Amino acid sequence: MNVFSSYSHYVGKIVSIQDSIITCDEPYSNCFIGELVCFNNNINYKGIVFEINTKKIKILLLNCDQKDLYINDLIYGLRETIKVKVGFYVLGNTITPFGQVLTRNISDNDNLLSTLFETEYCYYSNKSPSIIDRKKVSKPLLTGVNSIDCMFPIGLGQRQLIIGDNNTGKTSLAVSTILNQKKYNLNSKIRYYEYSRFTYFKPCIYVFIGQKRSESIRIQQVLAKYDSTWYTSIIFSSSDDLPIIQYYAPYIGCVIGEWFMERGFDSILVFDDLSKHSVAYRQITLLLRRPPGREAFPGDVFFLTF
Repeated sequence: MNVFSSYSHYVGKIVSIQDSIITCDEPYSNCFIGELVCFNNNINYKGIVFEINTKKIKILLLNCDQKDLYINDLIYGLRETIKVKVGFYVLGNTITPFGQVLTRNISDNDNLLSTLFETEYCYYSNKSPSIIDRKKVSKPLLTGVNSIDCMFPIGLGQRQLIIGDNNTGKTSLAVSTILNQKKYNLNSKIRYYEYSRFTYFKPCIYVFIGQKRSESIRIQQVLAKYDSTWYTSIIFSSSDDLPIIQYYAPYIGCVIGEWFMERGFDSILVFDDLSKHSVAYRQITLLLRRPPGREAFPGDVFFLTF
């Protein structure tokens, strides 16, 4: 047991456990929404505060089975939100939304870019830059597909929805965009010691939300075939994962993309797909006995992420 009483504070006791949702009996505890909590002061059992009202607090489990918890177990807050390990180590790897490496597509020795910056931890709930501090959308994003680049002005810093029926090529278009960034990144790979040239580097982040493992492997094989794994990171959340893990997957992708953005790089994020994100959000809200709202539908769920 890893006890950290110097950092934790008492929140309350467990009064009910159902569907990976913990209900606490202290409605006026000094915790906040999004705070990480542990049970019985054991860091191996974590949850996140998702709802606070005048009668009770509801906590969603993150990395433990509800069978390991019991009524009247003590809940302690950690005074922090979810932290994400960021850095160039994510490039070439397939990781979970919380930073665990699933597959190493390239070795650490081959990841020359990781020598430029050390890894660090960032909170997923970082404050967004103000409107005045933001730049105008002035640089184009070239997808490499001539019909799209000629007709549709897509700019860096802009979000773009790819809408269509099943098996119409939405994933293929996103993967093609990542593959076509290779020619812009080659000079950065060859001359990565020269920072002025390195600023043209465009890391790509592909986020799977509630997808099958076979789909992730297929995309890895395509990237490896065209030697595009060294500048691409895959964040994978399985359809078997808890809804809360699927819900936080695009947020973690945004944190990693913002880390590259703050260092002067133009990162490209692909979310596949937002319909699964809306399903996860709908499951969470219905289990919490809340009305889902418009965010529980694919057309509006991206308002939660951006």
